[in-house]
Amino acid sequence: MIQNSFPKKKHFIMLAMLGGSLAGSASSYAGDLYFSGFMSIGGGFVTDSVEDGEGFEYNGFYEDDIQFNRNIFGLQLTGDISDKLSATAQLITRSEDDYEITAEWAYMSWAVSDDSQIRFGRLRTPFYLYSDYLDVGYSYSWVRPPREVYYLPVNNIDGVDFYTTGTLGPLDTSLQAYFGGFDGTYDYVGSTPETPTELNASTRNQLGLAVTLGQTWWNFRLAYHQADFTLNTDPIPEFQFALSSLEALGYGDLREDIAIEDDSTTFLQFGLTIDTDHFVAAAEHIEFETDDAFLPKAVRDYVMLGVRFNNVLIHGTYSMTEDERKELENLVAPDPGNTASLQARGILAATSDTLWFNQDVVTIGVRWDVTTGAALKFQIDQIDRTDEDPVTMTSTDVDQTVVTFAIQSVF
Repeated sequence: MIQNSFPKKKHFIMLAMLGGSLAGSASSYAGDLYFSGFMSIGGGFVTDSVEDGEGFEYNGFYEDDIQFNRNIFGLQLTGDISDKLSATAQLITRSEDDYEITAEWAYMSWAVSDDSQIRFGRLRTPFYLYSDYLDVGYSYSWVRPPREVYYLPVNNIDGVDFYTTGTLGPLDTSLQAYFGGFDGTYDYVGSTPETPTELNASTRNQLGLAVTLGQTWWNFRLAYHQADFTLNTDPIPEFQFALSSLEALGYGDLREDIAIEDDSTTFLQFGLTIDTDHFVAAAEHIEFETDDAFLPKAVRDYVMLGVRFNNVLIHGTYSMTEDERKELENLVAPDPGNTASLQARGILAATSDTLWFNQDVVTIGVRWDVTTGAALKFQIDQIDRTDEDPVTMTSTDVDQTVVTFAIQSVF
């Protein structure tokens, strides 16, 4: 198994995957049924409250009062049906969802060989380096991975995948290929924290391939995904205002060019992790693009460096968004003699500016492994965000500081 997490090695909990499933170091066993679990209790605050009109929400925090609203509990069960067939379910409850129990994973696994398996059911989509144990905070250095890269709300897929491990000369390798689709809801990032706007999203014909190679102390990963993506944008007021205004100007047919309805979507990722026991590092790059839609192309990166002293890891991360603005105004040819066309171009340009922003984040954090299977974490995120004002067509820099903390464990 290729190691790509940062707990101190002598306390390292094997996050061995049955094609991506958690197996805690203290798993219990009853008959043919295995149990493992994880928990994170945490909170935080921002220095500029959203309610005062001076800040913005980040990672779910928007008040200058301390919020204990980032709690999660997960339980995973794996049962052997036969020597070749097993079933796995992972149940999770989160404080931000009012502790409603959801099934993140629910699949059957068929062992094709000692090194390969095929899984059917609800799986975790392998978008990122830490996708397989994204909810298991103990497995990485931060309280949460950098939001600039780990921002997609669609983390699961209902379908089938093939997972295999092997060697290539001195290198350990793995390959995962999958196919399926997704239906779900998520909160629109432009909505207010108190009254979030819920959007319906779905993918069809989603497929992807993730390949890793490395050795004991380093790991490189490359992944590519594509899907037909649909997003119900009716609840977004900015989008509806733009559509109604365009329709009034005689450009209602542009809806098909900017709406997200079975649009081809691609996602590219590559990343590297290093852990020499005393020195750790990680870097990840992603590109997410939807054709013929109003969403800008997302281009995002982070680099993390850390030093471990016995049971304490001190780390710093620089993450950034360099999203490419979607120039929707080019959907209408400029015609100085046609006032409607100029107005339509202005509406489309304003819509593009509303959706586009660039953001740089500097993170300083500390992780203390207080005992085997439990870590206490503290981190500060300093965010520098550049927004485009669609009215004045000027850029505005907005700063925000976020302080978060958590105790995270596996059992």
